[in-house]
Amino acid sequence: MSTVISVLAALIVLSIFVVLHELGHYCAGRIFGFGIVEFSVGMGPAIIKKEKNGITYALRALPIGGMCQFYGEDQADTGDGKAFSCHPIWQRMIVIAAGPVMNILTTIILATVMLMTYGEYMPAVNSFSFENSPAEVAGMQSGDIIVAVDGHELSYYNEVSSLIRAADSKSMTLEVIRGGEHIEIEIKDFYSEQEDRNIIGIVMEPARLKQNFFGAVAGSFTCSSEETQTILPISTPRRLRRLRTNLARLQFSVRLSRRNPMRETSVLSAAPIEEIKGMPLRYSVSIRQHFGFNASIASTT
Repeated sequence: MSTVISVLAALIVLSIFVVLHELGHYCAGRIFGFGIVEFSVGMGPAIIKKEKNGITYALRALPIGGMCQFYGEDQADTGDGKAFSCHPIWQRMIVIAAGPVMNILTTIILATVMLMTYGEYMPAVNSFSFENSPAEVAGMQSGDIIVAVDGHELSYYNEVSSLIRAADSKSMTLEVIRGGEHIEIEIKDFYSEQEDRNIIGIVMEPARLKQNFFGAVAGSFTCSSEETQTILPISTPRRLRRLRTNLARLQFSVRLSRRNPMRETSVLSAAPIEEIKGMPLRYSVSIRQHFGFNASIASTT
């Protein structure tokens, strides 16, 4: 039953991102006066249809996507000068980019709200794994929340273990939060010859750490920027030239992918816009990693 609920929840979240993606195309298109044939939420047969100002708005049976269909989007020219390809190229590029930009903004807003209200899981000291461990000798206490290692701020729960293993075993500085105050603790000589790795001797557990508004906004940008980098190859000069060449043959097609029937796919001739369309799924993975939802209940470092 829990699996069914998880699948349904994932579909709902994915559908929201897809609809917001298409809403970005729609808003940009309306601003620049593009002709829009239909804006629909969902896929499959229409349940509700309403026409206003020449645009058909529809609610469809399957809540797994959405669509914004532009007038003449698959034609070089419709003869009336109103086809998608008849608009200036810079306007078309903005309309195309508006979808992923909307996804990025949505992610930033959601991440900010989550960081302020729910918080993110960070590693906290539950206990010490052995008596007189380097962490205990240095003055760490149960309940300390680790937020940085040698000046490197943690992005997610499990990052602390890899940073400690990579640190200089002679001396390392941990920044912890204790009673709402930030404290720096220097830990010395924590290399274990028996284990052949750095061990400070703590048993960690996830602790929820809420952020203020400015901290939440900064954290949301950190979370989003990591995933935004995955679409930067789209902006290389070679691909931009390909994008410019193929804009005249632009066609959006919302269809069920052969590899994943729950994924919305768009096609821009040979330009890999599908990589952009995959952002909602990758964002969900990024958020899970960023907030540490996959962290184990307790781990030893």
